[in-house]
Amino acid sequence: IFCPNGCDPLRMSDLRPPSCVQRSVLFREHSPSFAHFPAATMSADVPAGRLPKPPMRGLLIGHLKKHGAIAVVFAITVTIGYKLAIADPRKRHYEDFYKNYDVKREFEAMKEAGVFQCA
Repeated sequence: IFCPNGCDPLRMSDLRPPSCVQRSVLFREHSPSFAHFPAATMSADVPAGRLPKPPMRGLLIGHLKKHGAIAVVFAITVTIGYKLAIADPRKRHYEDFYKNYDVKREFEAMKEAGVFQCA
């Protein structure tokens, strides 16, 4: 690149591009070239000729059926897991608590502690 002012346009210490060099020239010279990449070659497993058309008809319905079935199975699994891991132990805990619970005794204990103002 020629600079009539005698500056070095590619010097890395100067962060500003020189005013005498067009930016497009700098970008064009320093942009990657596709000549460095190897050309795409046809492999033996790709048949010569036209490629088959992608399956576009019914694509949404097929995806909805597949993902809908996955969602239903996931929801049933989570529901059964919640019932077995959380709901049933909670019910057993309440049943065990209320087997020995005496309402009158608890009322008398709260009355003696001064919880109620009317009694």
